[in-house]
Amino acid sequence: MRIRFDYVRLFLILLLCMIPVGLFGIPGLKILWFGALGIMLSEVMIKKYPIYTHYDNWNSFYLFLYLLMHVISTFINNGNWVYNATTLIVMVSMTLVISCEICSNPKRFLHCLEKVLILTLITEFVLYLADAGSYFMDFACMRLYYICWAIIYMLNHLNRKRNHFFYILSAAAAVITIIKPQIGSDGSANYEWTFYLIILILCMVSISLNHGNLWKILTGKRVFIVIIFLNLYFVMFQAFMKSKLFQFIIVDIMHKSGDISGRAGIWRKALSMVHPNILLGYGTSLAGISSTGDYWTEFVRIYGPHNQMLYILLSGGLITLMFYGWILYKVSSRLTKADGKYACIICAGILVSYLELLVTFRNMINCIPLFILLWIGYFLPIIQNETVVKKRRSWRI
Repeated sequence: MRIRFDYVRLFLILLLCMIPVGLFGIPGLKILWFGALGIMLSEVMIKKYPIYTHYDNWNSFYLFLYLLMHVISTFINNGNWVYNATTLIVMVSMTLVISCEICSNPKRFLHCLEKVLILTLITEFVLYLADAGSYFMDFACMRLYYICWAIIYMLNHLNRKRNHFFYILSAAAAVITIIKPQIGSDGSANYEWTFYLIILILCMVSISLNHGNLWKILTGKRVFIVIIFLNLYFVMFQAFMKSKLFQFIIVDIMHKSGDISGRAGIWRKALSMVHPNILLGYGTSLAGISSTGDYWTEFVRIYGPHNQMLYILLSGGLITLMFYGWILYKVSSRLTKADGKYACIICAGILVSYLELLVTFRNMINCIPLFILLWIGYFLPIIQNETVVKKRRSWRI
């Protein structure tokens, strides 16, 4: 009975973490979300405080520093720093609880997380097709939730030779974006080629787990290097503009403009805005950027720079980006130490997540599935060795 209650409690915590951010426009809902999640996390932390001392929680500390820099930057730029402080408390508390759950009972945690994610995705698919609104702030936010679900599903069903449900749901997600594509401001259909590439990579990884050696290629540090390279190649130096191969893929295959639907111009403008506040940035929501009437300045200020790393650099400055990069580096180092197919699956999830975030950006609430994925990767050596699991009976309260 206790096990069932613990499962329900964990399910509710994770479900609250996946709250329908598309409904945050309703007055007071965001406050209720922070309140409900905060109360539940506080209860768990107080009850199980002695357990946290058994775990390596350095990554939660790095996350604290990353979020603290955003609070400081937003305060300096006269933005809503109180919201940042609240986010800091909730996110760090959540990662501590997740650390405890992953290490004490990884099988239960992964099984419960899979159920929450599939419920979230199916709800969004039904609402989107029925024109009944969006479970998320934007339907495109579904991609990170899909990635997290796909990775957790592969981890939970690693020993199965055929994962029919994985391929069915992946195909369904792709078909939905074709049946009902999001329309761009120019009136043309915005077919989600990045999302299709993500699905293709994850399907190839799934197949290779039992019918190939592709999974041996993906390691933590290789993925970390690829993420850095992609951001430098596309965003910083924009070398793809001179590459015939990439122009062929972008223009002839994807039928987009050679500057990736104007993103090259957005990135150039955003990079030019970095230098005046390179250390501390402009705060979250780019609160410190004044309205100038210039088209690209207004676009970046309202819609963001369409790249996760560039947004962090603008919102929190170089110091904040360094803390964020350190989190990714520590996770990649742990994944390199964790050998085998489990590490490959997590590496694939992180890689495709940053393929998505290369051409867009998501705020902290949208990125919760990504941070859960990162924390699973951080603790993967412990999960595989099960050194902590052996002790959990003596810790049970």
